[in-house]
Amino acid sequence: MKTIFDSLRNKWERALIGGTSLDKTDPDIAHAVEAVEQAGWKAWGTMEHKDTGIGGLWKDLPFERQGFSAWDLSPQVTQSFRRVKDMAMAYRVASSQYAGDEKLKQSIVAGLEWLLAWKFNANIEPYDNWWDWEIGIPLVLVDILTLMYEDLSAPVLETGLSAIDRFCPDLKGRGYEYWGANRAWRVCIIAVRGILGQNPDKMIIARDGVSDAEFGGERSLFKYVNHEDGFYQDGSFIQHGNYAYTGGYGIGLIRNLADAMYILENSPWSVQDPESAHIYQWVEEGYAPLMVGGLMMDMVRGREISREQMPDYQTGISMILALTRVAEFAPTEPIDYKSRIKGRIKGWLQETPHPAPFQGMTLSFLASTKEILQDATITVPGEADHLKIFASMDRVVHRRGSYAFGISMSSKRVGNYEDHHFNDENLRAWYTGDGMTYLYTPQDRMQYSGAFWPTVDPYRLAGTTVTTRYRRDYTDGSWHLPPSNWVGGASLGNKYGAVGMQLKGYAGTLQAKKSWFLFDHEIVALGADITCDDPHGVETIVENRRMSDRTFTIHVDGREQVPDAGHVTASTSTKWLHLGGGQNIGYVFPQGGKVKFMQEERIDRWFNINRSGKSMAAIRNRYMTIWMDHGMYPDSRDYAYILLPQTTPHEVVNYARRPSVQILENRREVQAVKHETLNIVSANFWMDEPVILYEKGQPLLACFNQASVVVEETAEEIRIALSDPTQENEVIRLELYRSAASVETLPEKVTVEQLEPSIIISAQVANLQGATLELLLRCNNR
Repeated sequence: MKTIFDSLRNKWERALIGGTSLDKTDPDIAHAVEAVEQAGWKAWGTMEHKDTGIGGLWKDLPFERQGFSAWDLSPQVTQSFRRVKDMAMAYRVASSQYAGDEKLKQSIVAGLEWLLAWKFNANIEPYDNWWDWEIGIPLVLVDILTLMYEDLSAPVLETGLSAIDRFCPDLKGRGYEYWGANRAWRVCIIAVRGILGQNPDKMIIARDGVSDAEFGGERSLFKYVNHEDGFYQDGSFIQHGNYAYTGGYGIGLIRNLADAMYILENSPWSVQDPESAHIYQWVEEGYAPLMVGGLMMDMVRGREISREQMPDYQTGISMILALTRVAEFAPTEPIDYKSRIKGRIKGWLQETPHPAPFQGMTLSFLASTKEILQDATITVPGEADHLKIFASMDRVVHRRGSYAFGISMSSKRVGNYEDHHFNDENLRAWYTGDGMTYLYTPQDRMQYSGAFWPTVDPYRLAGTTVTTRYRRDYTDGSWHLPPSNWVGGASLGNKYGAVGMQLKGYAGTLQAKKSWFLFDHEIVALGADITCDDPHGVETIVENRRMSDRTFTIHVDGREQVPDAGHVTASTSTKWLHLGGGQNIGYVFPQGGKVKFMQEERIDRWFNINRSGKSMAAIRNRYMTIWMDHGMYPDSRDYAYILLPQTTPHEVVNYARRPSVQILENRREVQAVKHETLNIVSANFWMDEPVILYEKGQPLLACFNQASVVVEETAEEIRIALSDPTQENEVIRLELYRSAASVETLPEKVTVEQLEPSIIISAQVANLQGATLELLLRCNNR
């Protein structure tokens, strides 16, 4: 048994330091070794040796209450252990100039002993943030004990293990501390602690904890959930009960779960759960749709968007590293998940806009990722056009070869946004869940990098309908669940769709019905029933684009203009607008309307949206903002615009003259459009009562319940897709004023009541969590 534990410990050590032979002729490896050396030297050179528990080991990590946060001290403990780990890495990494240094070893051991004596042990009472005590500190400590295992006395090792047992003994808790990503962290801690203490019981706890075997799988990390934290069947990932967090805690979950599975692989405690294959499905259904050119979309990163050191492209690298670990144990049969995942990794590494993608990688991951990148046998999968509706986290991704478009919404199920009043993070994300839209293009994938979040006008985020009332930092709407349940949509063939959001503004009377209809070359945005009794102006923000070019032109109804900085230009009958400056985005206003636009240079600081970062440097960014002004006290106002990504002014003017899309309805009961070229009708029905949609004065479609519906007609067939965005209905009933000859494909929950003279269908939608049902009918010869 001792041999097994020694083998597992050596395996984890290799994962930390990259093995015993490193090729320093590789400049990336040489740079990584140098970074380890510098971090270790910096921690060592500034560490103070202490004989008492007063103060701290580092002057910049004191243990006296200070600063802006009420939770100052527990993170200081975590950070102090991280610095000891930095020293241990410099001591253990092969080719490091400090490898085996006796004086460094003595300082590492002294620092560890002091922290275990005064700051983290089996007898100390926790304070401030629970996460530091139960996850953060133990996670770092098991790595230190692994790295220094041969150099520690038995009493020091036992003190460290006892401290871990005090704060992370098992996985029996039922609270949120034991769900999702938090559970994955704990599993990894307990597994390595079991290895270090050569304790088979701990290994069983770790293995069974992955699947929550003791409690019948209720909190299994592999299990799809239908409420609270974890992965949902549609690929959504929720953390903290109500927040979309695929690109935050979701990466932490798969990274630590993969570490645990990697550690336990080929041992008596390897994971045998038949649902473990879900981890490979998450890659395709949950993570990959949200990766754009090697970066992770901000709309699923939660509070991380406010962290200067964690831009979207850095989170993309974190995603790559997590999947690199998964690829190490992914099977090749009966499905070759290993090749699929490696293909994804290779493609993202080739596309990443990260200026130094290998910088900051551990030596182990550096070797693995470079091997994948240089392997000519690994094929990069093509990015197919697709629409992905994450109904369980109120997010939508619409992808075409030339762009990716995202929608971030909220409902009574999914919170508007999350700040952190203890860490002072994400302080001005008030409207990020109010229908904010994201547009990524090949020439501007880094639109939301480059200090977008501290400098963008937080009152004017693209896609949103908002009031102009003043909002306070901190908790002015954070952790808020809007009362609306109608949020979601339907997708046809995972390619075209109707998406909607019943907006009810926070702490006011603003309400609106907002829809997006998604096609190949255009996104149609409609708003109706815009009403507000508050004494504030109401606006719909068409665009708020960070401009890399300091001088650029826009075309408005054929007139080329160079907008003056800070000057608002207003037009009462704008038909189309084209944004240049490397953007090449068109905006068509099919009903005309009062459109305003302004170029402005905005100056702000990261500190103002994340005070835990303490970055006070002033940052400048230039923005082009386009909005529609609904005035004060709007009553049943509306809007309509069509977004045309990757277009020239000539293409936009031609589209405005002969649009492919016709607006059929834009009112409080129904919003609908028809794409003439594709012969697709997309509609959002907002009422639980019969509503008839007309085309050219003739009835086209009747819906008797709240629903999203997409209908495509050809000479041979009719495709119908529908969903219940409220996730509360039992039945959706439709009547399509067409006839058909037969049913080709029919979901189990759909009944076709008649095929002529009209088509009547009913769908049982209870417990589908907003999923789309799609059926195919064959037509009469016509």
